Amino acid sequence: MKLATKAGPIALAIGLALAAPLWAQTPTTTQDAKKDMSMQKQDPLTMQESAPVEWAMLKGHEKGYVTMEEAAPNSWLATNFKPCDQNSDGKVTQSEYDQCRNKH
Repeated sequence: MKLATKAGPIALAIGLALAAPLWAQTPTTTQDAKKDMSMQKQDPLTMQESAPVEWAMLKGHEKGYVTMEEAAPNSWLATNFKPCDQNSDGKVTQSEYDQCRNKH
């Protein structure tokens, strides 16, 4: 009789543990899942404003220029990258950025 009394709560606990993932929140599509994963991996400089910001706030500025890929998180620079890249070398330097920021 003691065995039957102990087995009930143990079976209930195992059943709940196995069923818990069914109630967990999961993304509805694979694309949503990838977006969630990428959002979790982002650093603070990745989520930038959509207006021109100070040069030092741009991701990648440390090397003296910013590429189109690095400009992508900042929608203002991503939109204005080609006009800002005055010499069309695929890089926006601090000088080019400052001139472009003052124009737009």
